[in-house]
Amino acid sequence: MKECAKTGGGTTALNVLSDSDLLSVQKPAQYLGNERNAVVKDDSAVRCRIALAFPDAYEVGMSHVGIQILYDIINKNEQAWAERVYMPLPDMEAILREKALPLCSLEAKRPLHEFDVVGFSLQYELCATNILGMLELGGISRYAADRGPEEPIIIGGGPYCYHPEPLAPFFDAFFLGDAEEFIPELLQAITLGKERGASRAALIAELRAMEGVYIPADFSPEHDSSGRLQSVSRIVGEKPQIVRRLLPTMEGAPFPKRPVVPNINTIHNRLSVEVMRGCVRGCRFCQAGYLYRPQRERSPEEIVEIIQEVLPETGFEEVSLLSLSTADYCSIVPLLKSLMDRYGEGDRLAISFPSTRVDALTPEVLEQVQRVRRTGFTVAPEGGTQRLRDVINKGVSDEQILETCTNVFRMGWNGIKLYFMLGLPTETDEDLQGIVDIAGRIRALPDARGKDITVSVSTLVPKPHTPFQWSEQISAQETIRRQRLLADGLRRIKVNFRYHDHFSSFLEGIFCRGGREIAPVIERAYELGCRLDAWKEHLDEEKWLRAFDDCGINPHHYLRERSVEEPLPWDHLSCGISKDYFAKEYQRALRDRPTPDCLTKSCSICGACDYNVAKNVLWPRHEAFQSAHDPQPVVEATPLPDITEQSPVARLRVTYRKLGAFRFLGHLETAHVIHRAARRAELPICFTLGFHPLPRIAFGPPLPLGIESTADYFDVHLSQWVAPEDFVERFNRELPQELRLGDAIPVGLNAPSLQESFRAMSYRLEWLSEPQGVFATHSSTEERIEAMLATEVTRAAKGGGRKGKGGRRKTEKRFSLRDYVADIRLLEAPQAPASAVEFTLLFDHTRACPNAVEVARAWSELAVGDYRLTKTDALFRSTDRPSALQADPEAVCTPA
Repeated sequence: MKECAKTGGGTTALNVLSDSDLLSVQKPAQYLGNERNAVVKDDSAVRCRIALAFPDAYEVGMSHVGIQILYDIINKNEQAWAERVYMPLPDMEAILREKALPLCSLEAKRPLHEFDVVGFSLQYELCATNILGMLELGGISRYAADRGPEEPIIIGGGPYCYHPEPLAPFFDAFFLGDAEEFIPELLQAITLGKERGASRAALIAELRAMEGVYIPADFSPEHDSSGRLQSVSRIVGEKPQIVRRLLPTMEGAPFPKRPVVPNINTIHNRLSVEVMRGCVRGCRFCQAGYLYRPQRERSPEEIVEIIQEVLPETGFEEVSLLSLSTADYCSIVPLLKSLMDRYGEGDRLAISFPSTRVDALTPEVLEQVQRVRRTGFTVAPEGGTQRLRDVINKGVSDEQILETCTNVFRMGWNGIKLYFMLGLPTETDEDLQGIVDIAGRIRALPDARGKDITVSVSTLVPKPHTPFQWSEQISAQETIRRQRLLADGLRRIKVNFRYHDHFSSFLEGIFCRGGREIAPVIERAYELGCRLDAWKEHLDEEKWLRAFDDCGINPHHYLRERSVEEPLPWDHLSCGISKDYFAKEYQRALRDRPTPDCLTKSCSICGACDYNVAKNVLWPRHEAFQSAHDPQPVVEATPLPDITEQSPVARLRVTYRKLGAFRFLGHLETAHVIHRAARRAELPICFTLGFHPLPRIAFGPPLPLGIESTADYFDVHLSQWVAPEDFVERFNRELPQELRLGDAIPVGLNAPSLQESFRAMSYRLEWLSEPQGVFATHSSTEERIEAMLATEVTRAAKGGGRKGKGGRRKTEKRFSLRDYVADIRLLEAPQAPASAVEFTLLFDHTRACPNAVEVARAWSELAVGDYRLTKTDALFRSTDRPSALQADPEAVCTPA
């Protein structure tokens, strides 16, 4: 449902949903999900049903590779079925509540309360109110203690589970660690338990015995008379501490060979392959670096094999090599070279990886990454001065930063983004000025002339299970002061500045280091209407502060500095590294003393390894790899990648249909689906040149959202001849039923563009309920047509409009439908004023024209969801009309 709500962009998409569309979410038809590689099973053969719930929007959740891995593991089990569910955006949530419809999964449209297990992915702290929203919309009791025997077991997984006490009352269990080995045990326990009729309580008891499972009801926090935490004691069971579960090696670790490919654009809409898990660099602010130790690398051969198998099943045009610091992967240069040699020129496959350490970006790495597409470049110095970088154990010098930026610019990138943090322990205004100074030195580089330089800062949130877990977090007011100081300095040197919202950092700090007493605050904020708090446009500071006040909680208490002897709300949960080690590192930080990492130096004895099962698994450094700690040579200016231009040998004009759920895809998203289908079909399509090569496919005018079509078109340039019938057959094998090609006709390479070729479009408008508007006020057909043609359509200009003569801003466009609508035919029905109307809409690519939805609204005052609109034909100009695609070659379209 979420996907349907967002497919065309929020509220607009919802307006085209009829009651029958919404009710269809309760039917097991492939209606609203329908992505490639989504798994639909015979429900009668399934014994264990698990909902993989991501407490944020579809666009965010579908970007998370962990969900894809779990989805694949579960669905390989013939008796289990993993389905996906996401937090609906506010407009869709309002529709669900208005229609009294439950939140359902994408695959089987199953209400959330009908699953055996609902597993929430807890990737960040600002998802708390979304969890309550999904539980309520899914018909599940809010608190674990209130759930009945027929309700699902609610489990959380992900990094937030290492300090989940603010959420603890809402969950039956949490899982700490790598889930690849836990999931099969969970499936077996649920399946066998249901077969023998085990109760919900008995199933939870079985979870208690599994490694890495934390059941909040088994522990009780104890406070003194002032309310300060004294301990978290176990009241059920024996082990005083839950220790995370570790996957010893990435060799052969599960990875989906047929991941779900979203139809709509997502935040990270690409193939993400995990090349290694864990990082031993020891940045003292980085929670993930400690949670996922030791560093376990996947072999280069296995990575290449995964990409070889996945690309034909997905059609992705970009591969992200995913890890906490991919440039630290020991065989990164040979891996990149192998991938670019294999996929670079012919396939135009771009390779990217997340922001990485400055000192790991050697010229060899940069040379391979830039061979096809420069996808943007982000580096993370984190601190503005060498002293502060020693405090956080970053180990990066000013010289390395400048050398990396020089190399990036010389190799052709047009810009770079530098990521820093505010509020680091012992930070002073001098350290902040250091950010301005290093940005100014980058701006002054000879190769930086005309380049785009951006400094992005976020406020440090001292995370549990890091050396800074005892540190003070700066207040929202102090965050604003430091942001303004940076903004003023960076503005003077013409460097772009981006910063994180101060209140979201404030709230995150509370959820990070709070206990179970925060749960009522979360509930109260949810009742006040808080949702999607990780989104700046939805975060409501006033409501959150009211929630704290209503619950008698002082939020500033949680940002204070703590003594290393003070009990912490997560002391009973272990990431495998002792509290003593973190305390030692904290003291070293306060003395500006860095700690060498065990990747390049000696072991720091953090405790994450047992040197038997738990240990670093590193692949050999090949001769082509240069140590990140060796001096980086400044490279000479490098020309654009040596990719020859593909001269087209043919151009096809292709017609396609877009029906059913795919009418909710926007124009750009439809183009994206078709681009990826072409890649999967391995058709010889020409690409553009430049920084971002794209397939040379030109589409016709955008179809308004919610309209079906049996006559949409695109032109495609081919680098090799393919017979039109073969082209259509190969393409259709990669497309869903609702989005299929019809005919393909050769068109001259020098013929007018597709947009220039159209002169009109034909439509059929069918009413799903009794029409109003001109039908209610006029009785004869002639009067109704005349009333419609007399309508003047007003359209608001995008972006507030451009300035016209006299400096006045044009804020709207006006169209007289009489100048554009022709060949109107009302189809009479015996029991209604009219059941359908057919009309032709003139088109001129040189100017704005009214669209079919605007014409439909002129006919009737009903909501869009009360009628169905279909594009039935496209009329071409006589000089370049492909007759095989034209229903009536001799038709003359004359304005009414």
